[in-house]
Amino acid sequence: MITYKTNIDKLTLGREKTQIPRVKLTNSKLCYDYLMMLWNQDTIEVHETFAVVFMNQANNTTGWYIVSQGGMTSCLVDIRMLFATALECGAVAMVIAHNHPSGNTRPSDADRNLTNQIKEVGKLHEIRIVDHIIVTADGYTSFADEGIL
Repeated sequence: MITYKTNIDKLTLGREKTQIPRVKLTNSKLCYDYLMMLWNQDTIEVHETFAVVFMNQANNTTGWYIVSQGGMTSCLVDIRMLFATALECGAVAMVIAHNHPSGNTRPSDADRNLTNQIKEVGKLHEIRIVDHIIVTADGYTSFADEGIL
């Protein structure tokens, strides 16, 4: 029998006391501001990180998870692990995000393809992908705002 166990160092749920407040994420600016509270500012321009923020039906944050940390130009995202954690958290919706250490917020073809894959898996599990935000130290791009979600 295989047992799935979450690394609690990377997962912060409502049952854990945290200094990150719960927020209602209703637009991309709020998402970006929330993500910047979570992001390690010392490494945002050094290596790529892929994160997810979990939400309930009312788009109130319920937790977050660092899915992957990679190199200077990419990071691998195991979609199975992302959704295993989302299901364990009882997520109804989520915002996915990653940074571009280069400071360029424009989505690549790989970013678009990954977003589409995650969106399709989300449909199967009835988990809405509210947005995909590319963050940098100086700004962001929202897939929802750009109409590419």
